[in-house]
Formats: sequence, structure tokens, C-alpha cells
Amino acid sequence: MTPEICVFPDLEALSRAALERILAWAREAVDTRDRFTVALSGGKTPRRLYELWNERDDFPWRHTYFFLGDERFVLPTHPESNQGILFTLWKKRLLRGDTHLVAPETRDVSLETAAMLYEEVLWNFFGGFPRFDLILLGLGEDCHTASLFPGHPALQEVQRLVVPVVNAPKPPARRLTFTLPVLNQGRHLLYLIAGSHKAEPVYRSFEERDPACPASRIRPRRGTLSLFLDQEAAARLSHPGPCNLPTTD
Repeated sequence: MTPEICVFPDLEALSRAALERILAWAREAVDTRDRFTVALSGGKTPRRLYELWNERDDFPWRHTYFFLGDERFVLPTHPESNQGILFTLWKKRLLRGDTHLVAPETRDVSLETAAMLYEEVLWNFFGGFPRFDLILLGLGEDCHTASLFPGHPALQEVQRLVVPVVNAPKPPARRLTFTLPVLNQGRHLLYLIAGSHKAEPVYRSFEERDPACPASRIRPRRGTLSLFLDQEAAARLSHPGPCNLPTTD
């Protein structure tokens, strides 16, 4: 499928536009299904979005269930923990019980057991194969997405929902990640990508469609795929559009 491509001047503009799009999707989901399910991305790029998100009292927090699309297998107090970062950013809301954050267990279990337990959570929550309303994704310089790395056996998984990653080329080496079948079942998939160092992987993944790039395998079966890029990340694209952002007079 051809992704929607939206290009913004910088990360701030990208993050603000992404939040407005997410708010529209959230309202639609709550109106039709009484809940909004989101798989969150880790890394540095989405942090500004998460900060802005926390300021929005008009977002349907109590009807939203956040999951981690991938996680580093470290304690929640570790600086590399996606769960820990989110708890810091959304601490007041989470402590008040205003919203729901579901994360894999990374304490006192093996990596394989953590993957199995998290998969069980998904099956039970969705009552079948999970279909998220929104899946946020990022793109690494090696074209990895979530914690699906080039050449990794996890890319071939077709049965499991969550798999352990034991030798990730980017530290921490041990991780958990949703598999391609889960990612490609989402209703809306949204990439947030910024920086000149991402221009080449963006080109390889979404224009050249290099099969060696895990991100090139993100092709929603029944959903939408949107790329929100800053100008530097979009520099190599031949056709930086179309973009369906609303226009204002």
C-alpha cells in the first residue's frame, strides 16, 4: 500500500500534528467501540508527543488502554525502560488511575516467560487476535522498527504475538517485541521520524521498499499507514505526499 506522508518543519510541529490526528482517532474509537487501544513506541522521537499528550485534558484518558509495542528487558527503574519513561511523563495520571498502561513483566521472570505472559495478556484483553486502534512506530538508522531488526529470526514469526529478542544489535540486547502479524493488523499505524540521519532509512524502507529493511514489511492488511516526518527525514523522498491534514483559512 502507498503510505500517507506528512512533512513538517521540525519535531515540535510533527508532534503537535500527530497529537491532533491521534485525538481524532481516539474520539472515533470511543464513539464506536467505547475504548481506544494504543500500542506505544519507545525511543527519543515520541517523547515530545508524550509530553504534549499529557497536557490534553480533552483526550479520553479513562477510555484508553496503552500497551508497549516493544520493551527493553530491564527493570522499570532502568533509564532504558520504556515503561519507566512513560511513568515519569504521565505519573500523575497513572497514579490517579486516569488511564491504563499495560506493560510486560520484566522482574523475576525469564525473557521467554515474559514474552509468553505478555502474549497471554493480549489474547485475554482482546478476546482473540489483537487489533489495535493505533500503533505508534519509529524507525532506526538500520531500518529496524519496534524491536524487529534486520536479519533477525523474529521477522519470520507468523504464529506468536510477542517474541523475545536476545541479541539486538542496539543495546540493551535483550528485548520484547510485537510481531509483524500484530503490527500489520492495526487500524491506524503512525510513524514518527525525525532527523537527517533517518533520511536514508526512510528512503530505503518506504520508497525503495528494500526487503532487508524490517520497516518495509509494515503493510497494514485492513488499516492505514501514515508517516509523519520532519523535513530532514523526508529529504530523500521523491514524492513527500499526499497528506490528509485538515487545512485552515
